[in-house]
Amino acid sequence: GFNVGGGYRWEDKIAIGYPMKKDANGANVFDIENPYYGPTADHFDFWIGYERRLTEKIDWRVQLNIRNAFDSNSLVPLSTQYDGTVAAWGIAPVRSWTLTNTFSF
Repeated sequence: GFNVGGGYRWEDKIAIGYPMKKDANGANVFDIENPYYGPTADHFDFWIGYERRLTEKIDWRVQLNIRNAFDSNSLVPLSTQYDGTVAAWGIAPVRSWTLTNTFSF
């Protein structure tokens, strides 16, 4: 009744801001063709479990999940100023452990 598994999640870079440029009239406008990008992100999840029949009508399952197994406390840029400096930071997902017990009848 043992089981193991894993998962991989990848997040592509996203635009978090735009530089300024002069348009044909000399006005300052955002250069949407050349955005500032945030980083890409990789996340790994793992689990291990065990299940067995306790009685004729009751099954039991226990499972330990580890989400974001290799992540640590870090900051991620969320937006930038027009010059590329970071305007806002967010906290990256952190490692979490979950233990579940399930009874089926």
